[in-house]
Amino acid sequence: MLFRSDAPPPPAPPAAPTSLEEAQRLALDRLAKVVLPAFQSGLPAGEKVAVKAPFRTRSGASEYMWVEIGSVSGDQLVGTLLNEPWEVDGLHKGATVTLQLADVFDYVWKRADGSREGNTTAAFLQQ
Repeated sequence: MLFRSDAPPPPAPPAAPTSLEEAQRLALDRLAKVVLPAFQSGLPAGEKVAVKAPFRTRSGASEYMWVEIGSVSGDQLVGTLLNEPWEVDGLHKGATVTLQLADVFDYVWKRADGSREGNTTAAFLQQ
């Protein structure tokens, strides 16, 4: 006799992104629908969320850096810059910065047990 369960089968793992743009879209979708609501509800002690966003360099290009989120208000994220800028004048590691959610490139959710979620774009680039 076969084992029968009324429980639904586990969800299929998400398909790997096929482009950097798709990886960014998947990351932003999860950030907006799952991660930020969890952040706003209050993460367990020891958990942190950081986002990667572009900052304008002195030559007009973009330097992507990580920002640990401290607060969320609508589509604005306020946090602490985790990188020391190489090409962005007037900004330094530890500075408080304000970002628009639409400008975010990726996220990382560091859990209290040491596991991490996110960094979807880096995973795509390492394929």
